[in-house]
Amino acid sequence: MPRVLAIVSSHIGATAFMSDETAMQFLLGGYKFGFLISNPEQQYQWPAFENSVLIQRDRDNPDEIVAAGKTVSALLLIALDGGGFSAVGILHPEPHFPVDPCVFPDVPFLYVSPWPPREGKIQVKWTAETYPIRRIDLTPIRL
Repeated sequence: MPRVLAIVSSHIGATAFMSDETAMQFLLGGYKFGFLISNPEQQYQWPAFENSVLIQRDRDNPDEIVAAGKTVSALLLIALDGGGFSAVGILHPEPHFPVDPCVFPDVPFLYVSPWPPREGKIQVKWTAETYPIRRIDLTPIRL
């Protein structure tokens, strides 16, 4: 059975934190920035995989990217307020129990494609039918 970890935030700025950029940070582990001393005007950016929750560098071969935390099938980042919510998901590239993102039809999911990465380059994509993130209004229930 798939295991989905939901992280929910319900404060006024939650949509800023539970966003497509946050999903990218969770998947890639954030970014490192630098430049060459010989050309300080040219800046470089690369993923900080050591901070990722789902992928990491192989310890024996640091040029290779491998899956980590395989017991989690996907992550859901949910911003909740009194009138509705927005959600974004991250699919694990190689979980023990895969989850079909169609189970959450209104949630865009970020994923690595192709997996495993080729030639040391990692590419990410969104489930096309649900991107970008949209707010879903809640309907009051009268008892």
